[in-house]
Amino acid sequence: MKLADHQINYIRRLSVRSSKEIKQHLITKREQIIIRMVDENNSLYSLELSDSLNISIQNATTSLKSLYDKGWLVRKREVDPTGGNIYFYRLKL
Repeated sequence: MKLADHQINYIRRLSVRSSKEIKQHLITKREQIIIRMVDENNSLYSLELSDSLNISIQNATTSLKSLYDKGWLVRKREVDPTGGNIYFYRLKL
């Protein structure tokens, strides 16, 4: 393979990697709504989100965790009296 071919393949791999990285940080319309809700309420629990959007708690938890993973939110863990963990989320400043 020629040097030019190696360079072209390298650029293609970078482009694909960059596209994937960009997509990882993009947010959906639902996530935009969630960010707005967190901002308006200063923080948000999965149960509150679930009730507000009429979605399952699991779906709410997944949505909040996704925004946390993308760097939009920070979260704090609280210990549930039953022994589990409860997370509440705030905007990352």
